[in-house]
Amino acid sequence: MIALILDKDEEEDVVKKKRLWVHQALKKRSTEGEFYTLYKDLMDDGTKFFEHFRMSENSFNIKKQDTYWRKAIAPRERLAVCLRYLATGDSLKTISFSYRMGAWYSLQDRSRNLSNNF
Repeated sequence: MIALILDKDEEEDVVKKKRLWVHQALKKRSTEGEFYTLYKDLMDDGTKFFEHFRMSENSFNIKKQDTYWRKAIAPRERLAVCLRYLATGDSLKTISFSYRMGAWYSLQDRSRNLSNNF
């Protein structure tokens, strides 16, 4: 009986590893992510913008709303991830890290929209 009580106490002492809502590296997206560090510079040069994203700036701009719990990833930012993936062939892991976001969701959404329009 005492052994059972001790085992139960030991089980309660085991700290469960908490799952992060957002990884620390991804929290820096708005200051260190590729979109935020490069987009402003590319907007100043239409040719470079087109070379990087393979479309004009006018085709690129779209609007999205924030929610109470988190800021929405702007569609233009999600589109940038998708176009960069399609243009370079970099791995999703590389693009996800450089843009500081989970690229897979954006890629699924944008790829579906792009394929429907072509």
